[in-house]
Amino acid sequence: MLNQVQIQLSGSDEPYFIIGVASADGSKTKRYGPYEDINSGTVRFEADYIVSVDDKITPPIVLGIVAMEHDEGSPQEAEDKVRKVVEEIEKKFDQAVGSFTGTNTGNHVLPEWSRDILIGWVPEGIAAVFGLADDLIGKTPLVLFDNKADLKEWRAPAIKGMHGGNEYNVDISVDGGDEGKYTLFFKVDLFRDITPEIIPYG
Repeated sequence: MLNQVQIQLSGSDEPYFIIGVASADGSKTKRYGPYEDINSGTVRFEADYIVSVDDKITPPIVLGIVAMEHDEGSPQEAEDKVRKVVEEIEKKFDQAVGSFTGTNTGNHVLPEWSRDILIGWVPEGIAAVFGLADDLIGKTPLVLFDNKADLKEWRAPAIKGMHGGNEYNVDISVDGGDEGKYTLFFKVDLFRDITPEIIPYG
């Protein structure tokens, strides 16, 4: 679920946000906006599922945000480029699967696979949007659920508060200086897939 608030530093802009979610078993990318006439102090509420239970994306997860300012470019072109970056992150997960399976990294410690993915996001993300007619405001990646080896121990983050009538437990800021500063709010849930036990009859 996505809620977003925009805190704009310049007047009447048209920002849009490309949000990517990647894991070892899938990825999804969606664009929100452009939003017209966004001024300083504008707050916008919008609830939507970026990833649903049906997508079956499992932890660890990279949540990436690219914020753009719509000028003369194509938001669809920017979305397509960022989608390719997110799909590359998914491939990195596939390559690193042996590194993090069954490895207990401890709290507040980024394992090597996670660090590689985050470092890789920067040059690939810059290359993806470089040269587009729309200006890059900024991009922020976040790794979720990277500190537990056993899925039984993974828990959704604690609720931080309410935004637009909806609970949120993750908030991510993208600060583009004169291009604007935006904070996006997310509700991240985990759903356990329960497979019924089959007991032979007789």
